[in-house]
Amino acid sequence: LALQCGKDLTKLDLSGLQKLDNEKLNTLKEKCPNLQSLNLSNTTITTLILPEGLKELYLSNCPNLRAQEFAKLASFDKLEKLALSETNIETLDSPPKSLIELDLRQCKSLTAQEFAKLSSFSKLEKLVVTETYIATLDSPTQSLKELDLRGCTSLPAQEFAKLASFSKLEKLAVS
Repeated sequence: LALQCGKDLTKLDLSGLQKLDNEKLNTLKEKCPNLQSLNLSNTTITTLILPEGLKELYLSNCPNLRAQEFAKLASFDKLEKLALSETNIETLDSPPKSLIELDLRQCKSLTAQEFAKLSSFSKLEKLVVTETYIATLDSPTQSLKELDLRGCTSLPAQEFAKLASFSKLEKLAVS
């Protein structure tokens, strides 16, 4: 059905679809070039074959997605919202420069050293790091308006004093 809509389709939710393979992703990329929002959460995809004009991408709970695939996201220069919760992402080396919202909830493969790279996400306004191993608040970008730190047991209490320097912070969640 999505392929029949083709060029007119801007938003597509395929979450939970278990028979999504590389061939279908290639066809989607070719037939739906104007896609702006794509939800592939809870699927069995292993590689990222995506339309290039995406503004929103949801990849939460994609356990078969290979860690090295996340490096491909750096080339998505229009991507503003990215959900990677419960994935096996291991590095934050090359973020899309246009990223405004990032959900890393329960990304257990990310080390404290990787979270230090968040300062390179210059446009980031919303960051969800619930139940991760973030250990410092030194590096998150100063453009943050929303920060979710619930369940971050590796974050020492003294780190919370650093929140005073987040001049644009409007919403904070901790527990």
